[in-house]
Amino acid sequence: MTAVTFLAGTSASIRRIFRSIKGKRSIVKSPFVVGVAGGTGSGKTTVARKLVERFKEQPVRLIPQDAYYKDLGTLALEERTHVNFDHPLAFDNDLLVRHLDELIEGRPI
Repeated sequence: MTAVTFLAGTSASIRRIFRSIKGKRSIVKSPFVVGVAGGTGSGKTTVARKLVERFKEQPVRLIPQDAYYKDLGTLALEERTHVNFDHPLAFDNDLLVRHLDELIEGRPI
């Protein structure tokens, strides 16, 4: 079972998700995903780091979407300068989803 939570603020949301997960910790038998989404400069990294701090005794891992930019090796150098890295199509979302599925199933990536 996958738990996906979207945070719409910082401190209050972190406290709320921490309480929710902490109460279920003993019954959670498989990995779960907490997704942090938002626009550029909205505090996603801050929220993710605070979650890692709160769960420092647990095996928490950050998987930044930045690690899933599409390979630009086939493009000429000039073409690469025109890539919009903020556009959703800049990411290899299929690979990201596949990796998340594998992690949730307990397999390494």
